[in-house]
Formats: sequence, C-alpha cells, structure tokens
Amino acid sequence: VAHFMARAADDRGPVRYRATLEWRGLTVMGSSFPFSNAVWSAPVTFYSKRPLPRRMPAGRYQFCITAWDQAANRARSCALYRIR
Repeated sequence: VAHFMARAADDRGPVRYRATLEWRGLTVMGSSFPFSNAVWSAPVTFYSKRPLPRRMPAGRYQFCITAWDQAANRARSCALYRIR
C-alpha cells in the first residue's frame, strides 16, 4: 500500500485536494477529496486503497498534490516516489 503525506492550508477557509501518482507524465492513480479545513502544522496523510499492482514498472514516479480554495486559488507540488 502506498503512503504519502502533504501539507496545505488556507487562512480564509477550507481547502480541496487532488492527489495523483504520475509516471512519465501520465496519471496512473488519482483521487480527489472534498473541501475540508486544513492546518499547516497537521500534515494530511494519503494511502492507496489497495496495494500497488505488481505490473507497475519499477522506476521513478511523482506524487503530486494540487490544492485549491473556494476562490479557485490553486497550488501544485510534486515529490519523487520510487517503486522498486
């Protein structure tokens, strides 16, 4: 099961997330989450619903989080995720 952590916050209200796992620019897994209040000091934890399929090629992937608020301000950040 894949395990990821991210931080996001907005000083004016709730934040919505979209989490993706990307390989060579293609999204291989992704999920969106509803608006919720977020605090920078409390990271958000994401888990895959199932173990990653063994057919996924070994190599470098990117885990990306896109967060936006109700005013449609948006930010995206990615981190390397290696599958062996």
